[in-house]
Amino acid sequence: MINWMKRIGMHASGLHALLFGALGIIAAPVFAEQMQSVTISVTVRDSQGAPLPSVPLDVGILSDGKLVQSGLDGTAVAQIDVDKGETFITARLSSGAYYDLSDEQRWLFISSYQQYVENYAFKHRYLEALRPGQTEYHIDITAHDSISATLAPILGGQWRAAAAAFVRGGAWGEYFPSTKPFVVRGLKKGAPGQVFIQTENMQIHVIDLTAAQTAADIDLGIVAVDMATEQSELHLNVADVADLWGPEHTLLDYQVALIRDDAEVIYTFPLHPEESWAYTRIAGGIVARPTIAEGTYYLSPGVFGHPLALRVFDHVRAGNLALLDALNVPKITVVADEQTNATLDAPAAKAAILALPTP
Repeated sequence: MINWMKRIGMHASGLHALLFGALGIIAAPVFAEQMQSVTISVTVRDSQGAPLPSVPLDVGILSDGKLVQSGLDGTAVAQIDVDKGETFITARLSSGAYYDLSDEQRWLFISSYQQYVENYAFKHRYLEALRPGQTEYHIDITAHDSISATLAPILGGQWRAAAAAFVRGGAWGEYFPSTKPFVVRGLKKGAPGQVFIQTENMQIHVIDLTAAQTAADIDLGIVAVDMATEQSELHLNVADVADLWGPEHTLLDYQVALIRDDAEVIYTFPLHPEESWAYTRIAGGIVARPTIAEGTYYLSPGVFGHPLALRVFDHVRAGNLALLDALNVPKITVVADEQTNATLDAPAAKAAILALPTP
């Protein structure tokens, strides 16, 4: 049975599907002959190879899964019925937020989740390709030692403004109100890393950390972040994006990313769940067309932080603009004080971006 609540948690138009599916208008029945039962075991170990117990995991496929915890041997097992059209099974660290749990169960899962997401470096998601006829799968997860980074961001001259932060490729992310200490967790110890700070205007700022900086917990002190002057209203529609999948089994149909050609200004906007145009929320929670800074931007369907948009970002940062243009990665030019109108062909954009080599 499809767990619609999980999909809603990741994709706003899932609510539309839930309402109409309940009436039998959209959701088609899945017949038994279309399904196969698979057993998935997941073993979680630390970087020294020791098993980690009580790790809360969401195991299955994107539209359906089971919430399980690892045992004393670090292994969790789930049995899932999957549609034969599925291509991946997945495992990820989970707080159980989209599952129907008792208060006691919810507290236990959230406590375990916080312990692991704050003290180890996990990937956002672990994947294994489904193979015809195979009914048993195993995923090994290494939870690497992690460090924390403390910082005091000044966003556009505003001391301790509210913002969200997340670690590139990692499971950790958190929203920080202006009154809460800004402590980034889940950074892999002794490895280069990137922290993305997302401000309330949906602009993304990148903090690079070297392997030397992540050797131990670090206090970065005051981090001044310049805010771009937003001068142009953006009317961006995204075509043919419904249920479009990107690399690493990520949905692309609920956000769009814009990366300026100097890599200094980045935006990620949600898409209207029914009409697929980029929007933001202004005072009072009103949905409106966003306003962005002038410049030339490369576009990617999907949220910034997922692999497709990051591939564009990495090439822009490396100065490979001629390659981006040669492969027809879509771009727009925004002129100050003029409305910008554009339509992004999502499948064509995905194909062009996937043609880019790994930088």
